[in-house]
Amino acid sequence: MGYQYDADPKFWRLFSDILFDAGLSMEILTPLVPQYFLVFAALGNFIKSVSVTIGQASRNSVLTTFVRRENLGEISAKNDAQNVVTNLTGTALGIATAAALPNKPSAHLTAFLMLTAVYSVFNWACMKAVELQTLNRQRLSLALDEFVRKQSVPPPSVLNKREVIVPFRRKHLDEPAVSLGVDLDTLSCGSMSKLQSLCARFKSERYMLNIDTKHKYAILITLNEQYQQMDLLQAMLHVAYIRRELSELVVSGAGSTKETKTGKKDDIDCKKVDSWTPQYRRVCAPTPSRIKSVVSDAQIDHLIQKGLAFSKKNVRKVLSQLDQQQYHTKTLLLAPDRVRASW
Repeated sequence: MGYQYDADPKFWRLFSDILFDAGLSMEILTPLVPQYFLVFAALGNFIKSVSVTIGQASRNSVLTTFVRRENLGEISAKNDAQNVVTNLTGTALGIATAAALPNKPSAHLTAFLMLTAVYSVFNWACMKAVELQTLNRQRLSLALDEFVRKQSVPPPSVLNKREVIVPFRRKHLDEPAVSLGVDLDTLSCGSMSKLQSLCARFKSERYMLNIDTKHKYAILITLNEQYQQMDLLQAMLHVAYIRRELSELVVSGAGSTKETKTGKKDDIDCKKVDSWTPQYRRVCAPTPSRIKSVVSDAQIDHLIQKGLAFSKKNVRKVLSQLDQQQYHTKTLLLAPDRVRASW
């Protein structure tokens, strides 16, 4: 899991805070169950220790966004100093608040939950304000989807506003799902003839792509043992193209006219709908059930072929635009599985 912290530091930072709050809640609940004091206290401390470890692992990735003159040490020192001041201030306010509350665990727990909710909202706002220039799966998917539709890449400020970072509510562009770094047997769905066909189609590439039409309609990608970052970018551009084309096929096959709450008909053009909007997820997203009902295997195979041609033609243009927008393209933080193949 360690290599995923750099790929999604905002998520892990918020997740660590949720764990820490859960640990504190366990400690506050100990007076209600004195017979299990040791169990609750030990479990609470364990959860807090795990949360601190996760928070520290994602800390530097967030602080790096403030670096302008190779001064990460200075920024880290200032951050630590602010933490000391805020912790001492919070401790003083906590003592004063506890003294003012009735001597009941329920009152303390209620106050804790209310203050935790306020803290969580501000923490979420802080993470949304951080503009990461690195490209993880979510931000890269959003950028490439816009390129497929408009032939342009949005700046980091736009992508960071669009991405979803709230834990347990990850509604980014993930339909169909992508399995990056699968083995050859998984890629070909156990079919030797399919594997031979894929090897012929992707013989000059350092990745191979297929769609599992037998089960969950996931996009499967196998990486060559000599793949480079350019190959990863091309593979994800290939994915973005397929997702958009599948969306068009799904909508045209099911009918793009939907009824509104007033009973009127509403014509939806999914080409103009951004992938990060609720409308796209509700109507245009190519979910497995929608794909299965209206898209044939022959159409999917044709899309893979068209997507390969599109990605080969445009990958350098995408890279140029990403560099112009000052994204970090030297290493794409896509956290692929560790399986590699040779062909």
